[in-house]
Amino acid sequence: MLPKDVDPATLTSNLNDGAVLCIEAPKKALEQPRERSIPIQRGSDGDKAPKVVKKQMIPKLFHLITNLQIYLMCNFAENWDK
Repeated sequence: MLPKDVDPATLTSNLNDGAVLCIEAPKKALEQPRERSIPIQRGSDGDKAPKVVKKQMIPKLFHLITNLQIYLMCNFAENWDK
């Protein structure tokens, strides 16, 4: 049984050379949150120009990092213990 937040149409599987079966089950695309800018100031007095981080990028970055971790574990599993 798959979790509710997984899209069954996106499932993939791979059997690597070490006979490790990797099944990837990406989560469904997140709702697009409304855009909101958050200024970040550097230094104690904000002497640098503020940089802006868009809130909508955070879920996308989390999703990319999670998929990268899965990819690395599936493709380099035989080297984890060495």
